[in-house]
Order: sequence, then structure tokens, then C-alpha cells
Amino acid sequence: MRFGNVLMRFNAYEDLETICEDEGWSRSVVDAGTQTFNKRYVLDNLEAEIKFSRSSTRPLSVIYFDLDFFKKV
Repeated sequence: MRFGNVLMRFNAYEDLETICEDEGWSRSVVDAGTQTFNKRYVLDNLEAEIKFSRSSTRPLSVIYFDLDFFKKV
């Protein structure tokens, strides 16, 4: 029974670690103001998405907005 308790704690720690890693990843690639992927993420992944789109029947669309003084909007 004690072994099961330790195992459960270990699993809970793993789950917490995964959540923290996911939140850290999300904060590094998602813009806090717009909740969309940031420019760095898009540029890092755009080539792979283009290749995937060309090799499949899935179309790819990219819309890029550059708003001056966005925080005032």
C-alpha cells in the first residue's frame, strides 16, 4: 500500500511537471494580448506547414496583420 502511495505522488508530480512545461511553452509562443501565435512561432513553423500543405490536399492560408498602436485599439 505504501508503494502505491509513493507511485501516486510520483504520477502527480509528473502531471504537474507536464502542466508547467505546457504553460511555459504556451507563454513562449502565444501573444498575451491577442491570444494568437506570435511572429517568432509562425516564422519557425511556416516552412513545415507549407511543405505539409503541398504534400496533402489541405490548403494553407496565412493572414498577417501589422497594426500600428495596437494597444490603443
